[in-house]
Amino acid sequence: MMVVNNKQAKPIVFPRGDGPLVSVLMPTRRSHLLWNSIDSLFRLAKDWSLIEVILKVDSDDFKSIILGIQLAEIFPLRMIVSARGRGYKDFHLWVNTMCLQARGDWLFIFNDDCFLETYNWDQKLLHASVIDGTWHGVKDVCGLVTYDIRDPPSTGFVFVRKKVFDLIGYYSLIPHCDTWITNILRRVSSLHRFDEVRLSHRIGDGFDSTYIEGNPARTPQYASISNQLEITQQQDADTLKKYIKHYQSSQ
Repeated sequence: MMVVNNKQAKPIVFPRGDGPLVSVLMPTRRSHLLWNSIDSLFRLAKDWSLIEVILKVDSDDFKSIILGIQLAEIFPLRMIVSARGRGYKDFHLWVNTMCLQARGDWLFIFNDDCFLETYNWDQKLLHASVIDGTWHGVKDVCGLVTYDIRDPPSTGFVFVRKKVFDLIGYYSLIPHCDTWITNILRRVSSLHRFDEVRLSHRIGDGFDSTYIEGNPARTPQYASISNQLEITQQQDADTLKKYIKHYQSSQ
């Protein structure tokens, strides 16, 4: 159970759909890290049927393709193989494509340089609830931020309700997908800490080689890009607000 602000508020338990509980989205190009990362997801889970993993692998990354085929024989895992394109600059495009194929109630981007650190993490997500006197009560507009042991203030790994993607039509418009989606959820009071699920990030060899060139904050045009993205994020937040208002008025 997650406690936020008002301990006297009534817990809100999230509904279950007919598919998996969570779709884990993993773009990867580092086969030497992938096995251990995937292993932590399933070794620490109680019920594998609650989890699906969707891998995105570059078409020229033959080691990861072979490993993905092997992993799919063991775990509930699917693989998308496509051209690398612009590398990290296209990260959000890969994530948006994986979201289209996701069947889970929650979406969760998980890097190949991460380990889950919590036993029965799937059960904690299954029984997660929000206790918050300011919570708007719309169960499918929500993000739950996990606890990164190496960077506790981070909001880089967040469970996001699939309905959020369905409503705004994409997960992110920039490579920093977590930044995009959490900024939108904050605008509608829908982002909450979920320290019950813990992970460790960057247990491998650091950033992808295209990380810096893919970071829009490092481009000369960042100011104009930022202004446009700010407008778009507010429009996305307004879309969620309309859904929240409609949901509340129908209850």
